[in-house]
Order: sequence, then structure tokens, then C-alpha cells
Amino acid sequence: MALLDSDSEGKSEQEKKGFINSMKEKNWDFIEINNVFKNDKLERTFEDLFPQNLYIESFNEYCSGLKDFSVFDKNYTNYEYTDEINTPIIKTLEKHFFSFINVEKHAKNSITKQDIIRILINKTNKMNES
Repeated sequence: MALLDSDSEGKSEQEKKGFINSMKEKNWDFIEINNVFKNDKLERTFEDLFPQNLYIESFNEYCSGLKDFSVFDKNYTNYEYTDEINTPIIKTLEKHFFSFINVEKHAKNSITKQDIIRILINKTNKMNES
């Protein structure tokens, strides 16, 4: 089973030869993130499947860990979650992330979303233990 984002990248993935060939194989299928929501007009990505407050906590923890690696050119401050964020959440958080990095260095830096997900999964595992 392939899980695809419901955005332009997810659509372009569906057009790739490897994806098309895989879906022709027996026992292969895919689902888009928006298949689980009643409103499929919005763009959504994998990150939008998680509660926003937990994802933002994990994002802030991830960014705090980057402070020692000289990723940020300006003093990083956590993203403050006050209201629900439009999806995809990662677009809002990328703006925040890159606001602390000089423009000429944007291409050399990116958010490692897998690391944020790892932090988030650790948080949810700890919740399940209590």
C-alpha cells in the first residue's frame, strides 16, 4: 500500500513510470491523505494526519536540536501554536524555519521531516505508556 500526499507532489508521483508500473502489480494499491477526510478540496500531506499541537511541539524540539549545528543565522525561537493552521502544516512551519536562515543559504538547508516524525512518534509512545 502506498500512502500519497494530497498535493502537487503526490499528483506528480502518480504520473511516474515506476509508480504506474507498481500499481499494475497484483496486491498493490494506493490511498491519498484526503481519502480519509470529508473535505478533499484542501492540500494535505502526511504531517497533517497528526494533531497540530503535537506536530508543532515535535517541530520545535527538532529545531532546538539544530541550534548547536549552526543551521540558523538568527536566534531561533519556537513556533507558537495559538490557532489551527491551514494545511499543509509544513508550509507554515517551513516559513518559520527559513525566517531564521539568511536567504542565500536557503538552498543548502531543509527540514528533515523524518526526524520530526521520529520525535513525534516517541512522544506518542510515551503517552501510550502512561
